[in-house]
Amino acid sequence: HSYILTPVFIDDNVWVGMNAVIIGHSIGADTFVRPMSVVSADIGPNSVVCGNPATRLGARFPRCDIQEAVSGD
Repeated sequence: HSYILTPVFIDDNVWVGMNAVIIGHSIGADTFVRPMSVVSADIGPNSVVCGNPATRLGARFPRCDIQEAVSGD
């Protein structure tokens, strides 16, 4: 079952793994939430997060890949 208890904002190109729980926060663009994670705080863009509570492991994409995607090169 899915329950929406508080507002959740999920930006573009975000992947959320199976059985992850997001408790009323925002997730920035280009982020990957690993399976079984519990998001209990805002997550910035271009992140990989996991755990309970979810913590940032690092960047999902290297900085140059993001610039190329934006510029279309």
